[in-house]
Amino acid sequence: MKKFQIKPAVYFGAGSIQVLDELAYNRVLVITDPFMVKSGNIKPVMTQLRTDAQVTVFDHIYPDPDTALIAEGTEVFIKTDPDLIIACGGGSTIDAAKSILYCSGKIAEKKKKKNGCL
Repeated sequence: MKKFQIKPAVYFGAGSIQVLDELAYNRVLVITDPFMVKSGNIKPVMTQLRTDAQVTVFDHIYPDPDTALIAEGTEVFIKTDPDLIIACGGGSTIDAAKSILYCSGKIAEKKKKKNGCL
């Protein structure tokens, strides 16, 4: 297994799916594309997740996602409030997941400032 990390951590390669056994999580957001779901390529990830975890799959990713798609994914993120995000797919999926995480963080910061928490 190999690991590349520039926040958030990115695990990839043989055996990387086993890292799910080491993580603490209750709510998971899986970000992927329709092909990964239809082809069943997402199945190993789904079966590796704990059975007691609440899992949401956002499978709307397409090549070179635009801001409308990121906004849609951000809404799903805010609604589900995950403590683990999994990006299943290629570069567009990973870029979308990072963008959704970034936008969600910015919205959370803005809410804290508005409520006088910062």
